[in-house]
Amino acid sequence: MNFNMPFPHDSDSDEPVVPEIPADLLAELFTAAAETLKVRPWERLSDTDWFAIVDPDSGDTHVVAIMGAARQFYAVHVYLPPEGLRFWNHFLNTGEPDITLGQYQQRMVSCEFVSWNEEDLDETDMARNEEHDPKLVVDDLDSFLFRSTLPGCVNWHPDEEEGRKLLDALRLVPRFLSQKKELPQKCYECEFGEILPWIPCYRLPDGSDRREPGSWELTTIRFPEADMPETYLADELFAARVAGHPVKKDKAWQIGSFQFGKAVISDGRPTWLMFSGVGVEPDGFALGVQLLPGTDPPEQGLRRCFLTAVEEAGYLPKTLKVASPLAHRVFAEIPEISVVMEDQLPLLEEMLGHFISTHDGLGGENPFDGLSLEAIEQIQAIMGSAPHLSEITPSEMQDLVARISRIEGGADFLHSLFGDGRQR
Repeated sequence: MNFNMPFPHDSDSDEPVVPEIPADLLAELFTAAAETLKVRPWERLSDTDWFAIVDPDSGDTHVVAIMGAARQFYAVHVYLPPEGLRFWNHFLNTGEPDITLGQYQQRMVSCEFVSWNEEDLDETDMARNEEHDPKLVVDDLDSFLFRSTLPGCVNWHPDEEEGRKLLDALRLVPRFLSQKKELPQKCYECEFGEILPWIPCYRLPDGSDRREPGSWELTTIRFPEADMPETYLADELFAARVAGHPVKKDKAWQIGSFQFGKAVISDGRPTWLMFSGVGVEPDGFALGVQLLPGTDPPEQGLRRCFLTAVEEAGYLPKTLKVASPLAHRVFAEIPEISVVMEDQLPLLEEMLGHFISTHDGLGGENPFDGLSLEAIEQIQAIMGSAPHLSEITPSEMQDLVARISRIEGGADFLHSLFGDGRQR
């Protein structure tokens, strides 16, 4: 199997593109952020002291939460529909945060309050801070980090439209802080379950100036409810696409997907990368390898990987080993095969390690870093004499790993190759 395939790109440039924001809007964002920093809202508000804003442009309802009451980090988060609201709807319905929704399927814009030396500030942030610095220091916080979060993507800079949504929220935080004690008693009263709580909501009357916090009308509404669609995308044609291929009873495959901490550029925005592949037992052949942006549904990547593997092999395996409920659900759609859940898929992990070693930078580090020249030469000699992954047997791979582990620094080298990808 040839692993040298191009990364998926939806844009012509390999460099991320920072959206342009008009200078006057940036200046207003910095001014509003500075005013918010002065009142230190996290000293009197927690992340569940929400308020809502009806966007004058779209009519959508956003939810604003203040982070920092637990002193973990200081920020104003504006949760946008539908993904941002789904996160809080799930929390209110169950009493438990959904980690998947929180980390990988989130939609929001935010302003984080940081120090000038914060590592997350990039060159664009530094240039903007230099130009619009309000010369304000509160509790060692003296800079602002404006970010946009999209499902499957690295946090990135907001565009002009997102900047206006964030600006509305920042301008209203000081007013909300002064009014919270006057809110009706029913606000925020809730028990986890199907009934959502009442929360305050700001709505701009027709003809009013959105730049004036006092122009917004304050009412109370039920916490906005987002559609909670089935996140699993079924494919009624999936089984039909592999029909007609013979089933080999003596063949077993391992299949799964891994998410790397490596981003590709999709539409100018850094996007997480997913690797899907099939390992054939006991031969060790690699089939159906796919690279997809993390914005694509994982079941789509698994199906595409399996279809490619079937076309390459010309048959269906009798047994398909998976390591996640999602993958089990995907392949249960094919009645001809037996799907087996395993705690680990070692052959797939070996494939992943080989793939990382043949793509510079994918693993985020050079696996030879920190090794002596003698150790590097020994490892290269061992790997040079070993069979190719498409031909190596499990016992030969076990022997290869054992030999490299005995070299000084060899264990770290193997860890760098195999990485810590999240498996699906």
